[in-house]
Amino acid sequence: MDDWASIELRGSNFGHERFRPNAIKVLTRLGENPGLSFSAACGPAVRKSANRLFSRSDIDLQQGHVEQTVQRCSGQALVLALEDTTDVNYDRHKDKKGMGHLGGPRDIRGINIHSVLCASEQGEPLGLIGQYIWAPAKSKSKVDGIHLRKLPIEEKESMKWIRLMRDVNQAFGDKRGQVLVITDREGEFYEHFSEPRKTNIDLLVRGNHMERKIFFKGQKCKVLDLPDLVEVQQTYTMTVQRQKDREEREAQIGVRYGSIEYPPTVDRKGAVITLSFVHAAEINYSEEDKIEWYLFTSMVIESVEQARKLITFYSKRWTIERFHYILKTGLKIEKVQIDTFGRLKNALELYSIVAWRILWLAYVGKVKPQAQAKAVFEQSQIEILENLNQKKIMTVRDFLLAMGKLVGFQTSKKQPLPGEKLLWQAYGQLMQIQRGFELAGKLKFSGTG
Repeated sequence: MDDWASIELRGSNFGHERFRPNAIKVLTRLGENPGLSFSAACGPAVRKSANRLFSRSDIDLQQGHVEQTVQRCSGQALVLALEDTTDVNYDRHKDKKGMGHLGGPRDIRGINIHSVLCASEQGEPLGLIGQYIWAPAKSKSKVDGIHLRKLPIEEKESMKWIRLMRDVNQAFGDKRGQVLVITDREGEFYEHFSEPRKTNIDLLVRGNHMERKIFFKGQKCKVLDLPDLVEVQQTYTMTVQRQKDREEREAQIGVRYGSIEYPPTVDRKGAVITLSFVHAAEINYSEEDKIEWYLFTSMVIESVEQARKLITFYSKRWTIERFHYILKTGLKIEKVQIDTFGRLKNALELYSIVAWRILWLAYVGKVKPQAQAKAVFEQSQIEILENLNQKKIMTVRDFLLAMGKLVGFQTSKKQPLPGEKLLWQAYGQLMQIQRGFELAGKLKFSGTG
């Protein structure tokens, strides 16, 4: 049976087939050594071949992974396509060429990564369907004397949302089930909603422009007026995921929903778009960071149950934030010492596949702990952990607990299984041990006479 790295790169374009074994080795080594520098993770020989591979401009390293993602999504009645952007800071890498401008008082150098991560309705990470990596230009209020607001969308950074919407269209246009593209506030603009979509693809976007003019029941108003125009239609309790320094908690949410007309802005042309809206606001919670979401969707909402479902779907967006957390904190991509944008971009595409794999492992451990270990993990890894722990491994839970022991994890009521951080550490340890077992099996010892 092929290992996971071979499977994820099966349909990728390497420019020439002779590069395939090298690419698989690179992806495997990055998965084996999360947190190490690129050179230390790969070793001298693999790093040299990676440099040759990454220098090519005729490759698409994620093509195979995208094909595998589409296949994993094929059995889902609904796929959540979660979009987000993250900054990658390379300000200390003075010799890196082709870096962009991340802004800030010191004009930090770096790049942006914008990804679409697919998940099931329950939140299982199924893989990336599109990713756009670029070096952002320095912020300006005007370009060639034209105010940014008046530039066509093709000349603005917002084009990233359109670009990846087209990737979703191409990947899922023939899918029988539904796809819901979910974005944060940055994705709320007219061209995003008006971009042609296949009939099975919808948008769910958090509102950003509270002063934007819209129409509700023929009445012109602002987005921020909607709570005053619609009464709370239901209240319910929702679990809020742990965020930064705040623990998971239960929140009382008031729900409003309805239909609006969403016109283009004054300096744009186009037809008025009919959208549904959901307003979700936390009740009796005085902190500044209380939940209050204005959500706009191309879906028709006909009941409060549908509105609540969309709130739940939007809350799944934190999954892609965990993906970025693994990329930057676990895999330490901001320390990658690759000196040109082109080679760096290709390397980050492989790092992103590793980040998805770690995220998926964490999900499986939490949601499918009683699934058979052999259906998820390589048999050789199961046997290694059985030998190390002198205990039979039958389930995913058994496997993850045995792996967690490699980095000193102990179960507790609060944390019954290792989380993403411990998983990437433990997975690296396991891969190193596996390599040692494989090497020992190939060594031939001779006596001294």
